[in-house]
Amino acid sequence: MGQIAGRLGADVPNISRHLSLLRKVNGVGDRKEGLNTFNRLLAPQAAQYLQCVEGKTKRRLEEKASEVVGAEADSHGQEKPVDLSVGCPGREQLALEIFPKSLS
Repeated sequence: MGQIAGRLGADVPNISRHLSLLRKVNGVGDRKEGLNTFNRLLAPQAAQYLQCVEGKTKRRLEEKASEVVGAEADSHGQEKPVDLSVGCPGREQLALEIFPKSLS
């Protein structure tokens, strides 16, 4: 996971959570060799779907940048999430929300 995290510029716990979710839906498989775990996409179309989600999420984040930067807490002091949900051909809408404070 360290190699994946390094290439994506993400932290290992975040990558671990994502891989766990993908394993649950049979999107990723793994094999262990000693202390190493090798992950692989199980469905060829998974790579295309992930590329679609990545591109659309980047565009949605650009569109919503002012909401993310100017986010304020609600009347109870709770941070309001910014909706970045996207849809890709042949798949259901992917619900994605971010909490701006978690980005800082």
